[in-house]
Parts: sequence; C-alpha cells; structure tokens
Amino acid sequence: MLDRLRQILRQAADPDSPFGGCLVYGGEDFLHDYLGRGLQSLVERGRTLEKYDCGQTSFEDFLVTAAAPSFFATDKIVYLTNLSAWKRAEQEQLIAWLKGQAASSPVSQLFISGRKLVGNRFPISSLKKLLPVLKSARPRPSDTVRLLAGRLRRLEVKAASRVLEELVYQHDNNLPLVERELEKMALFVGPGGCIDHRVVELLGAGGSTNIFKFCDALGEGRTVAALETLDALLKARAEGLMILAMAARQYRLLARAASPEHRRLSEAEMARILRVQPFVVRKLRQQLRSRKEWDWAAIFTLLSRADQQFKSSGKPPPAIILENLVLRLAGSFRQAGGRPE
Repeated sequence: MLDRLRQILRQAADPDSPFGGCLVYGGEDFLHDYLGRGLQSLVERGRTLEKYDCGQTSFEDFLVTAAAPSFFATDKIVYLTNLSAWKRAEQEQLIAWLKGQAASSPVSQLFISGRKLVGNRFPISSLKKLLPVLKSARPRPSDTVRLLAGRLRRLEVKAASRVLEELVYQHDNNLPLVERELEKMALFVGPGGCIDHRVVELLGAGGSTNIFKFCDALGEGRTVAALETLDALLKARAEGLMILAMAARQYRLLARAASPEHRRLSEAEMARILRVQPFVVRKLRQQLRSRKEWDWAAIFTLLSRADQQFKSSGKPPPAIILENLVLRLAGSFRQAGGRPE
C-alpha cells in the first residue's frame, strides 16, 4: 500500500499529470500520516494545496470553493478529510461530481481520507470505482525496517547491525516516531556516518520511558531498573492497565519460549511462532538462562491479582499496584535461584 501511495504522490507532483488522487481509510495512523507528510512535501515543491474537513464544511461549500480557480495557480490539489462526517446524500453528490465534473474542474488531484469508513460498505464501495482506495494498516516490523533503511540511504547514513530492528521494537513499530529519531541521529553523525548503539544511547533515541525496556528489566530480574522505568512511564502518563498487559505479555512469551517443544527450535522458527523479531527471541532466551527455575504458577498468580486490583472498587493508585507487583515478582525471582540486582 505504501508503494502505491508513493506512486500516486509522485504523479501528483507533476502539474501535467491527468486527474488523479486516492482515498485512504482505516483507523491506523500509518498511511494517513504518510499522506499528510507527502502532501506537505508537494506544497514545499510549489504545488497549491487546499484542505477541507467534512466535519466543518458541507458538500455545497466544498464544491463552490474547490471548483473556483485558485488565486495562485491554474490547478490545485485538494485534500478532503473526515469523509464519514458527511451524510450519505452528500457522499453521493461527491461521487456524482467525480463522475461528471471533477476532471474538467480546477482540481487536478483529489485526496480523501476517512478513518471511520469501512472497506466493503458505501461510500468506499462506490469510490473505489473512481479512485485508488488504500487501507491504512500498520506495516510488519520487517517492512518498517526496510523503509527505514531506504530513508537512511537517502540521508547518506548507515546503521550498525540490528540497530534498526531494535529501534522498531523499542518504539512499538511506530514508523513516524522512529523516522524522527533517525533524522536526529543522522544530523548528529553527518553524511557518511554510522548510527550505532552508542549514538542511540547518547541521544536518548532508545526511549528511556519505553514499555519494552520495563518488560526486559522484569524478565532479566533487574528490579531497580524496572522500578525506575516504571516511574518514568507513569510520569509520562502511560496507562496502568496497559503497563500490566505488556508485563503479562512478556511473561507469556517467556513461558512459551521455555516450553520443551520450543526450546528445540531455531531462532528463526521460534520468532515465526511467537510472531516477534529474531532479536527478541535472543533476549527471551538470555532471560530464561538468567534463572535456574521459573515458578510460572506464582508469576501468573501475581499478575492476575494485580489485574483484579485494577478492576476493583476502591483500588490503590496504579503506581502502588505496579510497584508492589514488581517487588513481588523480584521476590519470586530470588526464591527461584536467580541473580537479581
């Protein structure tokens, strides 16, 4: 989908290209963000862009304004957002305009977005006969790494082994966020430079409040680091239930990786089964080796009790519930014969 959107934006950059554009739908931010940045890039290259929010503009007002020639250009790109805010009658008017008048209007390219639209229903079912329709979905981590590698090549910067994979993991596969961090690091190392783990730590691009660092600290038995990262997460207003859910996810991954049938698998096979990156499997195996025994029943009992506390009336503050959980998990770790901090 991203390659198709790039192709459409390249076409929109040419004033002599035929009428075109696309519709982007779906609740995931990925393609919506890329479309917004792509259109801003076209503005920076001299194209005229007009943006309309369907929640604030009726179809009639949009048509009068969009159909009028721009003061600055003979043709223009129009970006129509929040399409689901229009009633069906207005959406039908838009479709009729696209069929009969759009190609002869001052609008050379029409881009539409609607996060609440559903792919197999009206108006998408009708619009896809007139414009390319792209669903915004989060890319796979491997695709994100590929996109980031291409971005670094354009910046004339290299990345050390596994740096991109770990950045994608640490930032929960958030492509725009990792791109911003990479641009910052690229400026630091300069053209021809290399972004390695030292640069990541120096510039704080790994994210000191990252939920995955908290989970790794738990799995490794680093109690002090887990409490410090937990405090930073809470200060950054991370949801307590989300933190608990990610901690439970970490221990579920560890329990699955510890099972006899999975221990015999290769790193790549286990990564495929657990649906994680191979370097995550390496971390899980390192954490499993750090303890002689794992009392899974005790661990999941503690997690279940914390979940019940979050959902009970008169519950303690989230910080108290989570700090108590970390300390109790650390006690379980010591009893199992590990080497906590």
